[in-house]
Amino acid sequence: DVALTGNIPTDGAYKPEVKYFIYSSGKATAVFCDGVYLGSYNAHEGTDGAYGTVSLNSIFLKKGSDFEGSLKLIGINGNEQSPITVSSYGEGAKPRINGCDTQDGGVIYIENCTYITVSDLDVCDTATYEAERRGVYIYGTRGESLSGITLDGIYVHHIRGIDNSENSGAIIAECDDKANFDSLTIKNCYITDTDGVGISVVGGSSSSHTNTFISSNRISEVKGSGVYMSNLLGGECIDNVALDVFGEGGFVTESLSNTLIQGNEAYK
Repeated sequence: DVALTGNIPTDGAYKPEVKYFIYSSGKATAVFCDGVYLGSYNAHEGTDGAYGTVSLNSIFLKKGSDFEGSLKLIGINGNEQSPITVSSYGEGAKPRINGCDTQDGGVIYIENCTYITVSDLDVCDTATYEAERRGVYIYGTRGESLSGITLDGIYVHHIRGIDNSENSGAIIAECDDKANFDSLTIKNCYITDTDGVGISVVGGSSSSHTNTFISSNRISEVKGSGVYMSNLLGGECIDNVALDVFGEGGFVTESLSNTLIQGNEAYK
């Protein structure tokens, strides 16, 4: 696994921008930071600790590469003017992250982050038996509003979760009762061949997520609901397609307020 932490400085002090360009060759994976070798993908422990504290601005995975183990993004905080970017570079197929039997968390695990955009990645898990697995898991525990998290153009497939579960599947976003998401955006993702739910965004019993945007996603062959939304205040669910889903429905809602649901399709 690779776990990365870091923050955009808020004290006005200048720190150089740091970009990670990460590539792999078969199972041998190398991590570089500004051309400096840091170690293997699986052994890398992030920007806090072994490699000192830096201002983390972006992480790029090379197209055509395969990475084994989860990508953990913990406590990475950008701001509205300078969001963190996690994406791809180069030419070819989207970089693939294979969880290799990642359970409980997610193949991509995002915890207590703000103003971060994750885009253009291929996420899967080759495990073949049922367990609580998630392709992308966004989680908040920090006791405040976590703003500006975006997933854009993620391909999530072959996640062996638990059939008809809203807590395992392709993309799950939830907080404990001490936190909520604001302006969470999930768009242009393709989800297929997954146990559990396609997309699930669930607010806490005492704190609704605000301004949630779910748009232009295509979901097929999932063994749970296509999109499940609960305890949301404001936002949109528009122009999504759910094909051949086997849960409670293509689009399932509970306790929504001021949320626009429009232009979605569900069919078999």
